[in-house]
Amino acid sequence: MMMIRAISVAASMALLAGAASGQEEYDLVIVGARVVDPETMLDQVRNIGITGNEIAIVTRDASPARMRLTPAG
Repeated sequence: MMMIRAISVAASMALLAGAASGQEEYDLVIVGARVVDPETMLDQVRNIGITGNEIAIVTRDASPARMRLTPAG
């Protein structure tokens, strides 16, 4: 549960920072994660692209990745 909460908070921060879209290949894409951003009232399923130690993108679109993780809950 803590990891999901950490992912949600990190994804929210990326949304607030205005994550840019692109066709870059990410190290990891978390597919179908629930993203919650209280400031914008977003509470939807998104894909989260991670490069290195940073969230690079939060998007509805499919993103190329070296590894994919599909959360189960």
